[in-house]
Amino acid sequence: MNKVLELTQEQRKEMQRNAIEHVRSKFDNETMLAKTLRVYQTLI
Repeated sequence: MNKVLELTQEQRKEMQRNAIEHVRSKFDNETMLAKTLRVYQTLI
């Protein structure tokens, strides 16, 4: 936690941008739909 608190404003903004991009790439609607359908297909 201390390490994060010691980051500069720009470093925190970069971390934020990276986190947002990561979430958008891993959890967009199409990806989540495809994963859900795969789970449903294994159940039926």
